[in-house]
Amino acid sequence: MRVVLDTNIWVSGLLWRGLPWRLLRLAALSQVVPCMAPEMLGELAEVQPYERLRPRLQSLRLEAADLVSYAMSLTTFFDVPSGPINDDDVENIMLAHSPKLRKMLDEAEQRIREGGGVSHDDMRALVGQMP
Repeated sequence: MRVVLDTNIWVSGLLWRGLPWRLLRLAALSQVVPCMAPEMLGELAEVQPYERLRPRLQSLRLEAADLVSYAMSLTTFFDVPSGPINDDDVENIMLAHSPKLRKMLDEAEQRIREGGGVSHDDMRALVGQMP
C-alpha cells in the first residue's frame, strides 16, 4: 500500500517512538511504501535542523542529514504536475506508479532479453504500418 506522509509524521517517526514510528517500521519492512514529491523532502530537510530538535538528534547521535537520507531510502518519489489536471493526467500518474503495470513491463522486458516477445523496433514498425 502506498501512503503519503505529512512532514510532521516523518519528524515524529524518525525521532520518537509511537504510531508514526510504527508506520515507518512498516515501510522498512516493505509492508507500506511512503510516497512524496521532491518538494516534501525539501520541507523535511528544512525542519530537521530546528533548534528545538537539536537535543533529540544529539541524544540519538544523529545529524539531520542522516534522517533525510533514511527517509529517502524508504520513499518512492513522484512528480506533482503543475497547472490544470485533467483525467488523462490522473491516468498517466496512476499508470506511472502502478506496481502491477511495472511488474508487467519488467516481465515483458525479461521475455525480450530471453529472445521472446516482440522487440521495441519491431513493435514500432508494426504500429507504423497500421492505418
